Amino acid sequence: MSLAELDRLLGSFAQRGVDLGLDRSLTVLERLGNPQNQIPIVHIAGTNGKGSTCAFVDTALRANGYRVGRYTSPHLISWCERLQLNGQQVSSDRLLEAVQTVLAAADGIDLTPFELLTAAVWLVLADSDLDIVVIETGLGGRLDATNVVAQPLVTAITSIGHDHQAVLGPTLGAIAAEKAGIIKSRCPVVVGPLLPEARTVIRNRAEQLQALMIAIEPATVIESGLWQSQGLTYQSGLIGDVQRINSAIAIAILRQLQQQGWGLQDAAIAQGLADTDWPGRLQWLDYQGRRLLIDGAHNPEAAIALRQAVDQLLPNQSITWLIGMLRAKDAQAVLATLLRSGDRCIAIPVPDHDCWSSEELQTWAAAQGAIASTAADWAEGLAIAQTYPEAIVFCGSLYLLGDFLQKVTKTV
Repeated sequence: MSLAELDRLLGSFAQRGVDLGLDRSLTVLERLGNPQNQIPIVHIAGTNGKGSTCAFVDTALRANGYRVGRYTSPHLISWCERLQLNGQQVSSDRLLEAVQTVLAAADGIDLTPFELLTAAVWLVLADSDLDIVVIETGLGGRLDATNVVAQPLVTAITSIGHDHQAVLGPTLGAIAAEKAGIIKSRCPVVVGPLLPEARTVIRNRAEQLQALMIAIEPATVIESGLWQSQGLTYQSGLIGDVQRINSAIAIAILRQLQQQGWGLQDAAIAQGLADTDWPGRLQWLDYQGRRLLIDGAHNPEAAIALRQAVDQLLPNQSITWLIGMLRAKDAQAVLATLLRSGDRCIAIPVPDHDCWSSEELQTWAAAQGAIASTAADWAEGLAIAQTYPEAIVFCGSLYLLGDFLQKVTKTV
């Protein structure tokens, strides 16, 4: 029942929506004794790749014997997924208790759902006997509820792309300025490959704060399945060429920790990178006798990464795409990137969310030369897709994949 109560409590705050700012969070955390300052953290922002990078860093640190907390978003099935304590998701009872404690402390303060949850997470992390915590920003960086720690060990910005423009700004420079808000004075910041407009903003902010900026290039492919970056040769537990960037960023973060005195051995780092798992992102799974590739590609840059992965994994093949997307996302750009003439596209809605209609997606898909159709939901869409010979890629919203995974899990 605690999970249902969590859903009820956090769901009741959903109408509050996104309202970026730190004052509410800082006031509540002060009332709670500032738990966010009681444990060392690595703070990671970015349009895409930040969750995968968090997973790489977390797993590599644990492979070296450290007790690690990890906070990411969104979740696929349960709120508890967002908070991992040494490789295990937090119990619903424990998270619910922390949420209730925050609510009591927040009397008179109108928290957003993410602020409420994040404050509760800080409470749990501070009381979990951990050595270090890896934190992913929720939205942006400068005014994100995770940006309440004065001096992280390392920060990182994985990528800057076109997403959440209504909140973060219309240009790459504006978006970069928001994400650069996690950079702290004299704290090293690891940066992935960025377009010049974004890179200039990040570099200027790092220079202002005398923060060492470490610019990372993708890992080099040594041979099939074997990569090399910063003196480390390794295999990646996550598939897709984009992970050459995310894993290299993770290695750079770990190298900075080594320089700060953390006892990290290369062999254990490599083992951690190989063992990393990140559900819902370029993940193969079996469904009713067919193999599916699922991925939460929900913005143009993520669509580019997915298309590149499909070209590598399924070369010279037509694809049956099953796609649903939130209305806040640039669905036309995503479809233009993913679809090829001769592909099939089955458009579906995202359950319980404001999404593009199946008919709108169908129209845009047909304009790309795809054989486009609609289905009432993902179950019908997959049933239709299984009648075709092409490989099936199920993608779009992480909320859509979460609904699928939750219901499939219940039937297994």
